[in-house]
Amino acid sequence: MIFDLYFTDGRFGGEVINIGIHVFNPNAKSLSFKTFILDYKGELTNCGMKEFVWEGCKKKRTLTLCIFSTGIASETIEYVDSGIASLKTDPLAVLKERGFSTEDESEDEHSTEDESEDEHFNDDEDSVDGLHTDDLVSLREDLESLCSREVLSDMKLRTNTNTIPVHTTILGARSSVFRAMFSNDMKEKTQGCVDVTDLDDETVRRMLLYMYTNKLENLHWESASQLYAASDKYNIASLRSKCSAILQAKLSPTNACQILTLADMHQDKVLKKTVQKYILMRSEVIFSSEKWKLLMKANLHLAAETMHLKWNKD
Repeated sequence: MIFDLYFTDGRFGGEVINIGIHVFNPNAKSLSFKTFILDYKGELTNCGMKEFVWEGCKKKRTLTLCIFSTGIASETIEYVDSGIASLKTDPLAVLKERGFSTEDESEDEHSTEDESEDEHFNDDEDSVDGLHTDDLVSLREDLESLCSREVLSDMKLRTNTNTIPVHTTILGARSSVFRAMFSNDMKEKTQGCVDVTDLDDETVRRMLLYMYTNKLENLHWESASQLYAASDKYNIASLRSKCSAILQAKLSPTNACQILTLADMHQDKVLKKTVQKYILMRSEVIFSSEKWKLLMKANLHLAAETMHLKWNKD
């Protein structure tokens, strides 16, 4: 999805923040998110939870927040965030970890929602889903200390250039493919080594980091593509879903053809439809590009299928 943020003058001297929302996922039914305003002092104002119901994802929706200011504090973009994966993650705890002030202003007069809406928020800003942030960080740190280290390891992953120690219990819990390898009398279990020579070391490292800690680093679309392919091969569903979301967020005219090919190769219908919709929206640029010409040479059927959607649409 894309969020367009822009400002207009209000009726009584204030300013209006307009958030234009465009969802590309054809299977999306509704969108729920929490809104906050972070001022120049780093203080957070809770603007409540919003929920939109989509009608086949064909319409663009706009959310309006009214604010009053005493002047321009900055005209630069100070921080860009790709978002929080789940509404269950308390934004206050996330912002606190990033060094922002997190004074609880759920009762603030600027809130646009009533008290019933505020019940959705966690009053304890130091907890996430009932687990204290310090405990959550400690748990991740403990598991990360085992990642790619010999301590208690009982299996190895072998790339073209490196051999990485791993723990079958953790990998088996996160991946049905690894679980099958380690549960049955397959050669990998007997030899104590799994060959992953089709993956580069950095992709394997990112995959293991996620499997041990649920951490997902900031990825470029190329590295997200490689991690997406790895998660699909080893059936790490949550990682595949997150990589798919990253690829959708990073769609551009220069990479749309590659991501479309990736989605088609891995039979990801949702990602494929999303990319095709994006390509049709920017057809004048993409259909005349060198990337599209290369796609037509490499996969004429896929290119024809996508162009056929345009003619049906028209």
